[in-house]
Amino acid sequence: MPDWRISNWTCHLANGWAISGIFTLQSGFPIRLTSTSDLELMSSFDFETPADPSQIVPLRRLNPQKSGGSYFDPSSFVDAPPGQIGNASRTLCCGPGTANLDRGVHKLLAVREGMNLEFRTEIFNVFKHTQFFNPDGNITDGTSFGQISRARDPRLIQLAVRFSF
Repeated sequence: MPDWRISNWTCHLANGWAISGIFTLQSGFPIRLTSTSDLELMSSFDFETPADPSQIVPLRRLNPQKSGGSYFDPSSFVDAPPGQIGNASRTLCCGPGTANLDRGVHKLLAVREGMNLEFRTEIFNVFKHTQFFNPDGNITDGTSFGQISRARDPRLIQLAVRFSF
């Protein structure tokens, strides 16, 4: 019969582990559509411009990774005629969503009475999915209208050791 007792050294190695995680699944935020060209002739210095572009064809969403960074087809919108506010809604629902997993592995090792050594490994964006911010919604920004210019952090890994006494 094998001896299943664990020696003191292997007991320290096998015990004291913890795993943690945060899973985030979130729809995107609304994309604010604006025009700062002041063609509606209602702009004010102190307040947000009331101008909205006009939507001329149905909205077509695009994959930013395959369309050069465009999240929607910018040719769906044009500036409103002079003296009029455009017919497009104030916001498009919704921008790029988030699906992210962060994990942590922790090991606590008792050195002596009242002394502990903690090892931590934390991995953010475990699956390395590209998480985009909202695209530019100002039609007067030219070629950047409808373009995504920023992404959230890529996969990050951090290691830490802490000695407590």
